[in-house]
Amino acid sequence: MSLSNFAIYHVWAGDKIRTIIEKLSKEEFTKNLGEYFSHNSIHELCLHSLGACEFCLALVDKIDPDIFSARYKDLMQLSQKELLEEWKKTDYKYSQLLQGNVKGKILVPPFLGNSFKVSKLDFLLQYVTHSTYHRGQIIIALKKLGKEVVGTDYLFFLNEITTE
Repeated sequence: MSLSNFAIYHVWAGDKIRTIIEKLSKEEFTKNLGEYFSHNSIHELCLHSLGACEFCLALVDKIDPDIFSARYKDLMQLSQKELLEEWKKTDYKYSQLLQGNVKGKILVPPFLGNSFKVSKLDFLLQYVTHSTYHRGQIIIALKKLGKEVVGTDYLFFLNEITTE
């Protein structure tokens, strides 16, 4: 797996899901789907995914995490369309970062109990895996709403880029 392909895959997979989500009604987007999900609606899952990506970018840029709290409140006010557009832009920025210089260390704040440093590459890859987890939840939520979903496995991505 090339890191460049993996970075492009991250945006590709997000785009596949966002294309389905943008067609949802407001009621479907905000519908409480129950306690099975870590966040109760597709809206909350999308908001969390965007927020997590922006938080990771802030840490890479060494922005004080406390500043991020105000930004997250702003994100909560976005419309469905605006949220999806911001999520796409942020995923693209993240992908560019992953394709760039991944050397160095990132200081992870104490939300896990203590601060610690990890390699920049491991930190960036952690968000991609975190995003994949929530993308899977979104797919299940879409299925619960009776929507047809598409495969976002890395192999599907490789098939698409090699047959273009």
